[in-house]
Amino acid sequence: MATLKLLPDNDYDFILIGISSNMPDYRICWAINNALLLQLVKVENYALLDKQKKISIPDLFEKNHQSSFSHYMQEDQDTFCSYHLLSNIGTGVTLVPEHKKVNYLFLIKGPITKTEKREMLETLNALSLVASAYEIEVTEINSKKNLMDIFNTY
Repeated sequence: MATLKLLPDNDYDFILIGISSNMPDYRICWAINNALLLQLVKVENYALLDKQKKISIPDLFEKNHQSSFSHYMQEDQDTFCSYHLLSNIGTGVTLVPEHKKVNYLFLIKGPITKTEKREMLETLNALSLVASAYEIEVTEINSKKNLMDIFNTY
């Protein structure tokens, strides 16, 4: 008899924007805050366990088996949106390896219209510190699970 496995349906209802820039994270954050009238603030770095290394149980809690990514966020209680700016390039690893040339990931979770998203992308692309900004289709990347814990942490 065949066995049927039920897999959890992950919630990928967020917008992911890739930002290419050679500026440090605090400068990009400042520019985004000014341009989009946000108040992103620095929070604890996002840590991702390096699953490619063979790790024994005692070594599991050592810091050198985690990759750290700079993280800024804002939760808007009025619009029920949360905004996250993450460095795509961590300590020796890329958060979204399918887009290695993207330096930063801008995640938006909440009710955003297509017009607001288009205006946001136009504003980001107009910034002098940003080389390019474009939407990344979350369902089409294999590493989307790397991003799911961001919303569960806060």
